[in-house]
Amino acid sequence: MSFTVDAYFTGDTPVMVGAPEAMDALVETLTHQGVENRIAALYVRERPLNAVGVPDHEMYVAVDPRTGSGALRYMADGAWYSSGESVDRHSELWFCYMGEGTRFPGDSAVPLDTVRQAAREFLTSGGERPTNVRWQTSGI
Repeated sequence: MSFTVDAYFTGDTPVMVGAPEAMDALVETLTHQGVENRIAALYVRERPLNAVGVPDHEMYVAVDPRTGSGALRYMADGAWYSSGESVDRHSELWFCYMGEGTRFPGDSAVPLDTVRQAAREFLTSGGERPTNVRWQTSGI
């Protein structure tokens, strides 16, 4: 089965992503956005809505083109953040989603290639938590 992701990052109208190559292009597009738009919120259309009528899942894809890194947040079975190799877990990283600052754990930065692979897997798996990433529960 193939899946379609709705990616929100510039307003109320999503960018539809239906192929892994298009997901790569989405991540690349994010690297060229202004600092106020460095997160895309991803939702798989084919997944069910929860009891209150909203998607039962969400993945934030955040990028920092200056460092060649990014971070991920997955929500469905709790809140999970990517786990990287770097800074103090008790510090914070900040990325913006449509102008609003969003905190990530300080050790959640991963290479952009890892972000791309995770976004592709999110699409091809139908919105499951990607397996190419080490995950941690929220420390913030």
